[in-house]
Amino acid sequence: GNLIPGLMRSNRILFKDAFESGTLFLPILWQADKPLGGLAFLVDPVKKAMLFHLAGRDETANDIPSGLVLHGYCIRRAIEQGFRSYDFLRGNEAYKYSYGVEETAIHCVLVKTRTGRNLGDRLDPRSVGSVLEQATKFHEAGNLTNAENGYRQILEVNPRHSRTLYGLGQLLAAKGDHWSAADTFATLVDIAPQSLKAWSRLAIEYQALSRHAEAADAFRKVLELNPDLPGAQYGLGRSLAQLRQMDEAAKVLSAVQDKADKPVDPVLRAKARVQLQKLKEEANPCYIRLEPSNARSPILEQAGA
Repeated sequence: GNLIPGLMRSNRILFKDAFESGTLFLPILWQADKPLGGLAFLVDPVKKAMLFHLAGRDETANDIPSGLVLHGYCIRRAIEQGFRSYDFLRGNEAYKYSYGVEETAIHCVLVKTRTGRNLGDRLDPRSVGSVLEQATKFHEAGNLTNAENGYRQILEVNPRHSRTLYGLGQLLAAKGDHWSAADTFATLVDIAPQSLKAWSRLAIEYQALSRHAEAADAFRKVLELNPDLPGAQYGLGRSLAQLRQMDEAAKVLSAVQDKADKPVDPVLRAKARVQLQKLKEEANPCYIRLEPSNARSPILEQAGA
């Protein structure tokens, strides 16, 4: 039913891990080039046990009992290789009893802390991936409080987790906390100095804080990694203008305005044009010239001047 997609995902991970550790046995029964069925086992070479975990078959192929044939083959193989047990694991399906099995009671033990909280009041490092997935879902849904809580719990365990730092930086910027966002992205570029997205975000946050010298340096780093980003060129031009480095600002903004070899967002091109116009006006201010006149002020005339 609707459990199939989740079972497929979890078993795919399980089988890949078992394959990499050499503990997966997965025989397939074929009829010419058509697979009829397969069994998946986890093999315990220490306890000499074969643990049957999952079966799959072509439900349109009913001429051959693929499960019966495969289990017969696997039992014979287990005997040949000196295994001591062939475990069908959980479930009391009727077909299992046809092999002369012995029932074994399974006992489950739940271990937890006295307080019900994690040891040390921190995440287990092995849960970081799932917590990040959930925090990201909260973030995308606009639930910023829970998303930030998840991000910060991960960083308590691993302060240099790059994906978490990026997500937290985005969240802080969206909240208008540009100081904290800038600190977060500064940490990220130290960890991932070749990350174009991290440098771009850092430059934008510095610019939002009017820290234009640092913003210009960050935009230069972006352009060093990718020289053909008009957005970074525009950002650099804006910060240079604020730093009164007019000639360099005009040169950079002109490159955005005149870029013909690659498409540029019309809005960005228009912004660059406006900035260039401002630079020209500041470089060549227009003064109103007052011409001398012999005309006398009516007020002075009335005063008999």
